[in-house]
Amino acid sequence: MRALLPFVLLLAACNGGEVEPQVCDASAPRQTYVISALSFARRDAGVVDGFDLDGLDTAQGDPDGCGHADLVSPDGVPGIDNNFSALVPILESTEAVAAESLIAQSIASGELLITLTLGDVDNWVADDCVDLTVGRAEGVPLVGPDGVLLDHQTLAPHSTIASVSTMGAADDLQITGGDLAFNLPLDVLNAELDFEVSRGVFQLQKRYDGAITGVMGGMIPIRQIVEILERDDVNLQSFIPIVQATADVRGDSGTCDSLSLAFELEALPAWLAEE
Repeated sequence: MRALLPFVLLLAACNGGEVEPQVCDASAPRQTYVISALSFARRDAGVVDGFDLDGLDTAQGDPDGCGHADLVSPDGVPGIDNNFSALVPILESTEAVAAESLIAQSIASGELLITLTLGDVDNWVADDCVDLTVGRAEGVPLVGPDGVLLDHQTLAPHSTIASVSTMGAADDLQITGGDLAFNLPLDVLNAELDFEVSRGVFQLQKRYDGAITGVMGGMIPIRQIVEILERDDVNLQSFIPIVQATADVRGDSGTCDSLSLAFELEALPAWLAEE
């Protein structure tokens, strides 16, 4: 995977065996953030946020890219895989556009609280040893009049979903880590589903006000989207061929059975009750 700093994040829902966490300095100060906003990354003339999930830069018709041309990041990085962005305009013509508002509601209600804890960060410009813990919190969070999470609040770590720590690095005000696998619970078209994200990547930048922004991406099985469209109460079977045709990444089976996607995120400083 190109342009990724060397650390791997594995959430509790990941597939495979246990990973022994690497720790830079367990006694170093830690800062927790909670994701306060998630939205689908949208493309504009072939430019979109996302990641190179397969190490390729494919052209239209290239079988290695399942026939789809790769995109370019806003920073000019080629080989970007985010073919879900091709579906966003189509979904916006249906009730699926409500998915983003439902994500916001899930965050505000405490159903989707993803925490990112950074430790031993000497500086964001250049630091070859940074601890990163990714987890989930639970409970009803504090929100402002606008319905957005308040910063610097204390959250309770999830009682059943464990977090996992790993070692990473910071470079040029940015932390990037990849090859993570986790479940992302979303409510789409009135269907609750845990999307099985694999080859996931976080790219984080610290903002002037102490919050962080960034991109979260990966790939999901096409079958999970098809399962939603096949539901009688959804009644969007006509979209199934379109969705199947957008598969652009080969999964573990070696077949074109997965769809790349990316979310833009914002995260606010917070505290975990155990800290």
